[in-house]
Amino acid sequence: MTRQIADVKDAADNDLDALAGSWTRSMRAERKSPDTIRSYLTGVRAFAGWCESAGRPVELSPDAVQDWTVAMLDVGRAPATVIARQRGVRRFSAWLAAKGITGADRIDRVRPPKLDEPLVPSLTDDQLRALLRTCAGKEFHHLRDRAMIRLMYETAARASEVIAMELPDLNLDAGAAIVRRGKGGKGRLVPFSPQCGEAIEDYLRARRRHRLAKAGSTALWLGGDGRAFGYWGLYNSITRRGVAAGIGPVHPHQLRHRGGPVAEQGRHDDRAHGGSGLGERGHAPPVHPRVRGAASRRRGTPPRTRRSLNPNNVPAIRKLFGMAEHKGA
Repeated sequence: MTRQIADVKDAADNDLDALAGSWTRSMRAERKSPDTIRSYLTGVRAFAGWCESAGRPVELSPDAVQDWTVAMLDVGRAPATVIARQRGVRRFSAWLAAKGITGADRIDRVRPPKLDEPLVPSLTDDQLRALLRTCAGKEFHHLRDRAMIRLMYETAARASEVIAMELPDLNLDAGAAIVRRGKGGKGRLVPFSPQCGEAIEDYLRARRRHRLAKAGSTALWLGGDGRAFGYWGLYNSITRRGVAAGIGPVHPHQLRHRGGPVAEQGRHDDRAHGGSGLGERGHAPPVHPRVRGAASRRRGTPPRTRRSLNPNNVPAIRKLFGMAEHKGA
């Protein structure tokens, strides 16, 4: 049975699944990320399902959306989840109105619930040291995870940004990587230490023997047993290593809250890491000066406040990554 929306003006267009498909193609044309599209569609499906289970029409009205929001909160949905679901419905309603499929957007002024801001616990120095100790082996997965964990906590890059990296995004000579598409579609340059670069290069040597590498894959991170490696592979690897280290399950986001000692502060105390090779004489290893120049236009500007960079349009980054091919591929 075709699901319909009460607000649609022309009955010939009134097919919720078909409209959702058209909206999906429109979002792809706008270069929305796959995760964003998936989140929006989940919200629309959840709203339509709730309307049907409540015996009411699928109506994009303030009353319907607010009742649905209250229902989600009443059954214990986290406020962040409720906001994400509601956002999908609001974006869908706005798109329908912009296309003239419905009348005016009636839910554009519906306010989302207040979002709590839970504290994400960062790893202590001892915990970080213990986490790295679990990667001490020479097997492929140890080399990969050691390089990946170092890169994440030094650059404070998001898990999705790290997973999306490809071989051309690395310049080991300069000690830098490009995040092609970060939050909001913005790219940026992230520097890392020579010690992190060494860990990456150790991994790249092992990567060359991987089945997918031999097949020509340019993905930086590859999985075990000749498989690809995605977000859930990263998540499970870090979680398991947290348990093995005696910390408990570690979420990848905790590495961002570690502070990014190279990308954010440019220094840290190596003694606090038990001589794990993260720095020398109490300071972070030096970052290539051309990386510092590209990361911050103004002298003295902390790397944390650097402007976002478009890797395809900023001459400084193009020049930087034209210096030399990375040595691991």
